[in-house]
Amino acid sequence: MTEKIHVPQKWVDRAHEFAQKLIKDGERSQASIDVSYEPGSAQDFDVQYSGRLCEIAAALYFEADPGTALRWETNRGGDGGVDIVHNGIAIDVKGSANSRAENLIYSVTALKHFESSKCDVLMFVRGNTTDEFEIVGWCSKARFRRDHGVAAEGDKRFCVGTWYLDSATLTPCDKLKALTREQFDAALARARSKEEAAPAPAPAPVQYERVELPSLQDMLAEHGGYMAIPQAAWDRYYARLASIRSGGAH
Repeated sequence: MTEKIHVPQKWVDRAHEFAQKLIKDGERSQASIDVSYEPGSAQDFDVQYSGRLCEIAAALYFEADPGTALRWETNRGGDGGVDIVHNGIAIDVKGSANSRAENLIYSVTALKHFESSKCDVLMFVRGNTTDEFEIVGWCSKARFRRDHGVAAEGDKRFCVGTWYLDSATLTPCDKLKALTREQFDAALARARSKEEAAPAPAPAPVQYERVELPSLQDMLAEHGGYMAIPQAAWDRYYARLASIRSGGAH
C-alpha cells in the first residue's frame, strides 16, 4: 500500500535552491551521484531537484523536520549513502520524477559505492509534480543485493548495468515506519539463518555416454579363432578399455 505525501511550498523552494547550489558548487561526490540515473547526470539540475524533493517527502513521511533530518551542505563530500536515519535505521532514498516508475533502481554510476554505503535499507519514492509524492516501499540492502536485476543491452528503461528491483516486491513503508533498530537487526539475523539453513540445490544428474565395448565372442567370430585375432585388434580393444577406466567415456 502506497501513501501520498504533500510537500509544502517552502520545502519546494528550498529543494530548488539546494539543487542550484549543488550544480554551482560543481560537487561530484557520492552525494551527487547517488540520485543520478544516467552517467553524467550528477550535474543535471532536474535530477538533483527531483531527488531532493523525494528525500524531503521521505522525511515528512517519517514526521521529521527536513531541515534537520537531511544533509544540506553541498561542499563537504558524500553522505555515505544515507539520506535519513529513522529509529536508528539508515535509509537511502531512491527517487523518481516519473509517477509511473515501476522499479527501485541503483544507478550504474553509483554502483562503485554500493558495498561501502552505510545504509541499512533502500526506500522508493516517486512523483511527477513539485509537491505530491508517493511513498512506494522499501527493502533491506541485503535483499536488494540478493534479488536485484541488471539492465542488459537494449533495455530502454535504464543504462546498461543499472541494478533494479520491481516495486511490486517491496515492503510497504508503514512497516519501516514502525520498525525499531532492534527489530530490524533481529529480522536480518532471522533472514540470514534461514538462508544458511536452506538445503543446497540438488546436483543435476550425470549423463553418461553409452559405449559398446567389443566382446571376445565377437572378436573370435570375426577372426575365426583366438590365435587368429591380430595384434592391431587387441591394441584397439585394450586402448578402448583403458579409456573407459580412466573416465574418458562411460
